[in-house]
Amino acid sequence: MLAVILVGSRVRLSGWWPLGLLLSGLGIMAALIVLRESNDMIEIAFHELSSVAFVLILASTVLATCAPPWKRGLLCPTLQYLGRISYSIYLWHELVVIVLLTSLRAIGFRPIDFPCSRSPCCCARLGSLR
Repeated sequence: MLAVILVGSRVRLSGWWPLGLLLSGLGIMAALIVLRESNDMIEIAFHELSSVAFVLILASTVLATCAPPWKRGLLCPTLQYLGRISYSIYLWHELVVIVLLTSLRAIGFRPIDFPCSRSPCCCARLGSLR
């Protein structure tokens, strides 16, 4: 919410501030990834701390006075096209999987036979469809 207020009030960061915010956000994310399994407190607050890191990285891009190199790189038409395609696939993939599993179940196919159901990531999702 604070970032929206800062952008709306046209606050811009110059000098080393954008780089400092970027490095702080990346440092927090790296520390969270490395320490997540070894520390229970980090495991508990992982999502909140990763949100803070994301806000720092986003603020370094949005609030900078000049366009950072990564922002200019993202303006490449090829990357924008790939982003639109991947986002549409992201929006539709779960619906396609649910319809596919429902249709296959109607002809006697068990969800456990589905190839990706062997991975731990899919177990919870497929278990909820049974």
